[in-house]
Amino acid sequence: MKKEKILDSISSILILFTFILYYGYNSLKYGSISVYYIPIFALFAISIIKFLVLGKIKIGNWKNLWWYLLFLIYGCLSVIWSINISFSITVLIRVFVCFIFIFDLTIYIDSDKKIKNVMLFYIIGLIFMITRLLLFESGRRYYYGDVIGFYRNSIAHSLDFGIIFLFYFFSKDKKKIYILLMLVFFYFIYKTGSRKGFLFPILFITIVLLLSTGKNIKKILKNIIIVCGIIIAIMAILFSNELFKKRMTELFQSFQGKNVEDESVIEREYYRKEAIYIFSQNPILGNGIFGFAAYMASIGYSHIAYCHSNWFELLSTLGLVGFLIYYRQYFRIVKKAISFFKSNNVETMLPLVAISLLFVFEYGVVTYYDIHIQTAILIMYMMLYYYERNFDNESNKKNI
Repeated sequence: MKKEKILDSISSILILFTFILYYGYNSLKYGSISVYYIPIFALFAISIIKFLVLGKIKIGNWKNLWWYLLFLIYGCLSVIWSINISFSITVLIRVFVCFIFIFDLTIYIDSDKKIKNVMLFYIIGLIFMITRLLLFESGRRYYYGDVIGFYRNSIAHSLDFGIIFLFYFFSKDKKKIYILLMLVFFYFIYKTGSRKGFLFPILFITIVLLLSTGKNIKKILKNIIIVCGIIIAIMAILFSNELFKKRMTELFQSFQGKNVEDESVIEREYYRKEAIYIFSQNPILGNGIFGFAAYMASIGYSHIAYCHSNWFELLSTLGLVGFLIYYRQYFRIVKKAISFFKSNNVETMLPLVAISLLFVFEYGVVTYYDIHIQTAILIMYMMLYYYERNFDNESNKKNI
């Protein structure tokens, strides 16, 4: 028991250290490796020791790990038919590091309490990140993340899930500090200028409030008033910043098929058209992981990048096989959340809304190799896993 507590304490420190380095020093390298790899692989060593020495690891909650391992294996196999092997290996390293971290967290999380620990460490990492942004980038119109090595959209998407985790904590004990931190996180999302990052938490909170009312008329009216307040606040924010208002307007106009001036919207539309063409060349197996960027390099395009859409990135690079492997886990989480859905239960509400929204928003963002997204997916899966286990235990007690 003493050994287990010592290993758990070391693991907790390393997980916290990982999030601090990941969010605060993302581009910092030690030799040729990113510094946040160091605690991840140190944690991996501790996880192996815990797995071998203690022998108490249960594999019933490993389905998320097996899913990402299958995705990693298929990504490795895709190198065989890849457009450019060096491009594929570059992103495979990131997928591999994600897998190692998911393995570490899967070994670490063996209770509801450990899920909360990981969410707390994630939030602390974000607080460290925004502190550095405030200290070093406060003079800018938008926080670009140069000082931390994180692109502004990545900052916003990380803070989105920070808000979701804070919402979870608030739903449990109603402490006002969580609301305060949610507002601070939302302000920093706004300061990045990320449109998707701005909309994600708003839609999440709105949907959760509406779904959580059940048949309680008073609660329905109360939450409708809150939602109306959110909408009014959004409009006030948008109209207070002409540039941000213009960017949001052009985003919605692009969905309507209208011509826009925003270069990022225009380029993303071009990327999607090219991705459809690449997909058509090899629709079943794809063109090798990270093949979209390799293709853009091969045609001499000036801005070589991923597709800026997880849907089209996976389809064009890993084909229908890779697309279905990856999104199978999303479907499983949503299906499980629906099967246990209760309007007054946050453990079933959060995974359902968060993963559903993530899938929709991945039309405009690539996430399959991001540690913060894979951490969030694991947490949503684990939340449902332990809810189901506790539910089954309660049912068994009633039957005895």
